[in-house]
Amino acid sequence: VDLCDTPTIMKLDSLILEGLLMLLGTGRLEEIDGESESEEGTDNVPIVSPELSKAVSLLLDCHHYLQNVDKDIYSNAVIRRRIYASLTEYTPQILGLDRD
Repeated sequence: VDLCDTPTIMKLDSLILEGLLMLLGTGRLEEIDGESESEEGTDNVPIVSPELSKAVSLLLDCHHYLQNVDKDIYSNAVIRRRIYASLTEYTPQILGLDRD
């Protein structure tokens, strides 16, 4: 399955899709070896890996796809709940939110 093809992903069986969306919510920032948190002059801005960025993008793409497709109301609610739950696993930095 091509993870860049949102329509194909959204056509997966609902249990498989829910499991995939759950796995997309397991990303975490990794600490960088050799860097101290107390270094002066740093803003402690985390470095987001391309994989984490892609996972968040895919979750958002799936959410946008659901807005444009008529699906079973129950199935749509379950998938949407899984997307939201997966997005809550990410820090605001990964989601691209700033403190303002």
